[in-house]
Amino acid sequence: VFVSGKYAYVANYTSNTISVVDVSNPLFPIQIATTSVGSGPYSIYVSGKYAYVANNGSDSISVVDVSNPFVPIQIATTSVGSVPYSIYVSGKYAYVANSGGTNSVSVVDISNPSAPTQIATLALGTINPQSIFVSGRYAYVVNNGSDSITVVDISNPSTPIQLGSATVGDGPVSIYVSGRYAYVANLTIPSSISVVDVSNPSTPVQIATTSVGTWPYSIFVSGRYAYVANYSLGNISVVDVSSSTAPVRITNVSVGTGPSSVYVSGRYAYTANYNGGNGSTISVVDISGTEVTSLIAHSAEVGNIQSRNDVFAQGNIMAGTSLMVGAGGIMSQGSLSVFASSTGSTSSIFGIDSTQA
Repeated sequence: VFVSGKYAYVANYTSNTISVVDVSNPLFPIQIATTSVGSGPYSIYVSGKYAYVANNGSDSISVVDVSNPFVPIQIATTSVGSVPYSIYVSGKYAYVANSGGTNSVSVVDISNPSAPTQIATLALGTINPQSIFVSGRYAYVVNNGSDSITVVDISNPSTPIQLGSATVGDGPVSIYVSGRYAYVANLTIPSSISVVDVSNPSTPVQIATTSVGTWPYSIFVSGRYAYVANYSLGNISVVDVSSSTAPVRITNVSVGTGPSSVYVSGRYAYTANYNGGNGSTISVVDISGTEVTSLIAHSAEVGNIQSRNDVFAQGNIMAGTSLMVGAGGIMSQGSLSVFASSTGSTSSIFGIDSTQA
């Protein structure tokens, strides 16, 4: 499951479709559309007006135009490695973890969504890469059969380079990176999550583990908490990770049957539930702490932030990875400068002081 704005997007493995669910009223989520994709869609990522789907059974990814959520349309497919399990989009590239064959990572150029092109593959030398997460210039991959994670340098997407690896728990299936730490859900009993220090990507180190529910299939970190979908128990575990070396499970919350994916947006956690093959469902969980009418804080740190209305900043707004702007475009009352970085250095491409239509 992937949540973007007022919609949740779900990959339906058995029906070879994706669903679009209106979650603008979290108490009454409503499926508004479905569309066919490749065989065995296992992972979905939404960026801008497109959804990107890893099709486990057809060794491909699908690109779906979701600009009209009521009428999603598959506009392209392209082949990747064998048995793709996970997809992550960053900028103009999609990164895919392929669990079969050469056990590899595929890099796909999606700058033209109608004609995605695989530009690189990297064989990892591990067993069953099953989840991938991109942060900055690195991709982090969990290897289910090797009980490890691998760090890949993707600063040059056409030539990815394997850097380092670390041993984690048994049967890792999901990874989330926040700051200098990677959080990994380990499926095999005794089920657990691992915390890995990735501040040195060449030598990542597992620094802590803690028990969660049985068969944790997915993990998502927001602020000081990690949320883990426990497939066999029909619940999510909430883990306080404010101490990286001593994470503590603080509660479990019941959801639907067989939750296999969890995504947090704002004050809600969303799970996609397999439901024993009797028709997939999604659950919405209110994870809010305190709700106040107004707040003045001199300093605040949050995992994700979602505004229902406008955002005003009297100082600078800095985006660490990328900035995505909708159909309204960018309006500036001052000059506008654009920069590009390469090989560790940053240079100005152009500056605009004024424009005239």
